[in-house]
Amino acid sequence: MPKKIFNGNRFSKEIVVVDNAVFLNCHFEHCTLRYSRGPWEIDGHCSFSSDTTFSMGGAGWETLRFLKYFDMIKPGRFAEPSEKKPNRVN
Repeated sequence: MPKKIFNGNRFSKEIVVVDNAVFLNCHFEHCTLRYSRGPWEIDGHCSFSSDTTFSMGGAGWETLRFLKYFDMIKPGRFAEPSEKKPNRVN
């Protein structure tokens, strides 16, 4: 699957699916970054508001669950997966 490229985009109050996407010089305000599987790239010039949260699904969620089991992840930083499909940005 080809990667979708976002350059200089501003995201606000959205669920942003990062799978198969590249984010360059982007700004995320009050967003949830959702990862399920697949390649992704976020460059060092992107910015995030302090209330940015993360959501995992599929293989990503299984990996997170494994890390949480061994206390390698702080509780509360990741949202539990939901059956509801996110509003996809990409």
